[in-house]
Parts: sequence; structure tokens; C-alpha cells
Amino acid sequence: QTYLACGEECDDADGDSVCDDVDTCPGGDDNIDTDNDGIADFCDDCNEIDFDNDGVVDTYCDADGNSICIDDNDSDGLCDIIDLCDNDPENDIDGDGLCADEDVCPNDSENDADGDGVCGDLDVCPGGDDNLDSDDDGTADLCDPCPNDVDNDLDQDGLCGDVDACPNDADNDADGDGVCGDVDVCPGFDDNLDSDSDGLADGCDVCPNDAFNDLDNDSFCADVDDDDDGDGSPDFLDTDDTNPFICLDSDLDGCDDCISGTFDASNDGDDADADGLCDLGDSCPNDADNDADADGICGDVDTCPNDADNDADADGICGDVDDCVGVYDECGVCAGDNSSCSDCAGIPNGDTVEDCAGVCGGDSVEDCAGVCGGDAVEDCAGVCGGDSVEDCAGVCGGDAVVG
Repeated sequence: QTYLACGEECDDADGDSVCDDVDTCPGGDDNIDTDNDGIADFCDDCNEIDFDNDGVVDTYCDADGNSICIDDNDSDGLCDIIDLCDNDPENDIDGDGLCADEDVCPNDSENDADGDGVCGDLDVCPGGDDNLDSDDDGTADLCDPCPNDVDNDLDQDGLCGDVDACPNDADNDADGDGVCGDVDVCPGFDDNLDSDSDGLADGCDVCPNDAFNDLDNDSFCADVDDDDDGDGSPDFLDTDDTNPFICLDSDLDGCDDCISGTFDASNDGDDADADGLCDLGDSCPNDADNDADADGICGDVDTCPNDADNDADADGICGDVDDCVGVYDECGVCAGDNSSCSDCAGIPNGDTVEDCAGVCGGDSVEDCAGVCGGDAVEDCAGVCGGDSVEDCAGVCGGDAVVG
């Protein structure tokens, strides 16, 4: 209800204090006429407004009857004439009295209170310098629980990595061996104690004094095993007790007796000629007699395997079966020089001889006195140089004369 000046009531359905019978804009407030054109805004298809009352309207109406600012630099719907921040469409959203076009921190009413160059609405570490991040973990030092630890106490032991001796071990080397738990290969024992230098700490090594950890898998560690490599050759004879294919050459054939993986002198390699020497160490692998005549040629390729001179006379008969290595001379001597039957003149089977003077073919002879070329003769009595003669009767030394 609305009361007239005289106190009478009248109907006022839209409550604008204007009786319905004289209401020019039913349903709207007749008293609101923004553009002062005599038509209440509710019933006015368009409000053209002159905000500064200079007689020039500051808005115009579009085809839909909407009131549009003629000048609205920031397109915020407020005409520049009444827009306190005519270059700030959000109109000092942080309420600090500075329009965004001149506010370095348009969304921070305190305008970078900590002075780190990062506005409060973007500041990840209020009160601290966002630019100071010593460990480059993306968290400013003031807000970083571990400003010098990029992993920020990864093992959660309460110690930042820069001061934590074991940054990845929450128990911080529980066994006290100087090796952090995350890399400790033998937890509970000293990783540094490795008596056999096999890379396994003694505390976790089944054979702490055996670098090969029971190489032959016989359940005996090398320090108490008489045959470490299990090749059948005792360690005191084995030239390499860590290799079952190497031990010794007991038969001196040039091949290791463990070449098969087990000690066996009779099976230490191929033996083509079955001479007991393995081919590898056999200078004549296809000659069981191994160059019997020692001429440097193995029997399997030696034309005369038992003749070191290899048929010296080239008669096609090897020396070991040749009845005459060479040719017979005129005296019938094998490889002779004819001297055995030559006369003094060098003629084989000749009859020329030396005389008593040593002249070959000479005629000098010895007399009865043994004088070569002498004239002494025996007398009739056989006395050399005697003067006995036979008488006429033929009696030596006789005195018969021819009467």
C-alpha cells in the first residue's frame, strides 16, 4: 500500500511509491531514470547517460537496447568518465589503491611485502627471498627444510643430505663399517674386511680365505682343500691349482696331463702315432720312432728313415740296407781307392816292384852281404866273400887237380 499526501491509501503493486493508477512504469521503479529522459529505466529501452552532466551523453544504446560506453579504454563496462582505473579492466582487484597499469603487483595488496621481486600472489615463500635456492630444488631457502640438500632428507632420518654421512640410509651405517646401509654389501659385518680379496666381505663369504669360493664345489674351501681345482692333481704338484685344465706334465711329452680337466697322463691330448707323446708336444706327430736316424726329418716323410745320410751314394738303396755305400774299386774294396791292390807304380793288380834301392822297377839287388848293388858272393862253402872253390873233383876246398 502507498499513502497519498492527504493520507489516503492507493494500490502500489511495484512498491515504487507511485500509485498504480498513475504509475508510468508498472513493475519497475518510476523514480529511477538514469538518463533523465523521463522514462524510468525499467521501461526505457535504452539509457543514454551523461555522467558528468556536461550535456553530452557518455553512453549509447545498441540494437538490443543495452547501454554502451562511448569511451571505455579497458573494456570493463565502466565508462572512462566514471572509471577510476580506466586502463585496468579489473579495477584495482587487490584493493591497494593502485590500478593494475601502475601496480607492479596488481594481485598483491601488500605489493611484494618481502621485497624479493616476486609478488605475494605468486610468492612461494612469503617472507623469504624466492630467488635464493641454494640446492636448486625449487624451494626457496627460507621455506626449505634442507636448503642445501636437493633431496630434502631423502632417508627421512632428520638429517639433511649436506650434513648426513649416509643420506640414503636412515640407519646411518648401523654396522659401523664406514659403508652406508644403502650400499652395504654385507649388512651387520665389516665390508672392508675381505681376507681373500674376492670382493665378498668375510662376514658374508662362505670361504673367507678362498678367493675362488670352493672352485671345485666339493664343500671344502681352498684353505683346507688338498686339491683346490678338483683336477685330481694335488695342489703341491699342480702348477695352477685354480685351473682344472692345468696341472703338470709328468710324462714330459709336452702336454699338460690335465688337459681333459682331470689328471690323466695317458689322455693328455691326441697322439696320432701312439708313441706316448701327445701331438702338441711331439716333434714328429706321425712318426712313432721320432726321427730314429736323427737327420732332422721325421720318419713319415723321410725316404730313408734309418739312414742319416739318406742314400749318400744315390743308388736308390738306403744306407742302412746298402751293402756298399759308394762303389767298389778295382781291388774289390767298397768305396776303396785301389791302393789295396796297386803295385809300386800305382797300377792296380800290376807286378812292378821296387828293387833293394827302393827304385820301382829297378834292377839293383842285394849281395850275399846284404849290400844293395854289392858284388860279394858266397863261395862253394856258402861263406859270403869266402875263397873256397870246388876242385876238379867237385869237392869244395878239395885239392884234386886235373892230372
